Amino acid sequence: MYLSKVELDTKKRETSRALYDRGKLHSILEDCFPGERQHPLWRLEANQGSYSLIILSNDKPDFESLYLRIGRGIGKTIDYTPFLTMVCDEGRILNYLISFNPVICKNGSRIPLNLKRTTNRNYCAEDWLKDRLEKNGAKVLEAFSKDSGTVRIKEGKGRIFIATYQGRLVITDPARFRNVLENGLGHAKAYGCGLISVLP
Repeated sequence: MYLSKVELDTKKRETSRALYDRGKLHSILEDCFPGERQHPLWRLEANQGSYSLIILSNDKPDFESLYLRIGRGIGKTIDYTPFLTMVCDEGRILNYLISFNPVICKNGSRIPLNLKRTTNRNYCAEDWLKDRLEKNGAKVLEAFSKDSGTVRIKEGKGRIFIATYQGRLVITDPARFRNVLENGLGHAKAYGCGLISVLP
């Protein structure tokens, strides 16, 4: 697997359109992988007015078209497999960062969860994250809300809620946890959700 980071050029018109519509970002990323259609995991990160993409993919990406359309400078790509092998041990404590789409299904519809429990709903985004990670081989030790908000998708005609959390976890099932590191967690992966970044 490959982990990449690409800085975005906010002075380009197409970058503004892509930041407005997560579906456009997804489409631009798909073009970085020739051949059979891929669905790379990715996350948009903002830092004092600058933006970058973190991308996890099975194949090594070709960012030439992305640089021309929305990129700035030269991106970095590393072989991520040795790192995954190193960190996925039972009992290992890791720092994590994840942007995810916290929803529950009710009557066939996906209902977004709040960041905090309310009188009407005693289940929140943090509960969702803890439950999903526990089912996928990790117990959350700490969880802090870093960011949240609604973003546009499908040419601005649809919207999803994204929450970003960071904290610490401990691995309880290395095989299951590695699987979720490689394949992501939850819904809306095409729109920048589900990628878990970890550090010892």
